[in-house]
Formats: sequence, C-alpha cells, structure tokens
Amino acid sequence: MMSNTVALVVGGSSGMGKEVAERLLIQGYSVIILANDPIKLAQAKLALELKTAGDVETKVVDLYDKQAVIIWWLD
Repeated sequence: MMSNTVALVVGGSSGMGKEVAERLLIQGYSVIILANDPIKLAQAKLALELKTAGDVETKVVDLYDKQAVIIWWLD
C-alpha cells in the first residue's frame, strides 16, 4: 500500500474501530480516527502509534450531532 493512502475510521478510539485502524496501519495506511471522547481518542492515538509506528490523526466529532458533522466535514 502506498504511504500516502489515508483511511477514515469512525469510532476508532475503541473496540472494532480501533482494531480496524490498527490493521490498516499495519498494512501501510495512514489513518484518521473519529470519536467523540477526546481522552479516549488521545489514548487510542498513542497506543496505535506505539504498536504500529504508523501515522495516526484524530478528530473529535459527535457523529450523533448533524451540525457537528457538517462543521467537521467543511473544516
């Protein structure tokens, strides 16, 4: 996989989303993980980077809030 390929993982701070992010990082993707809890998001970023040495970006967004999603998307 090319190193400039980026995957967006919704709910990437825990559970299946975090596991998907980890597998993508191992395959060479850079990932952006979205979640609404900034503390869990920061913890997930650190854990994923330490485990995979991959490139992880995070975005805090409440996906249940339509306006928040629109603002994030337009940012």
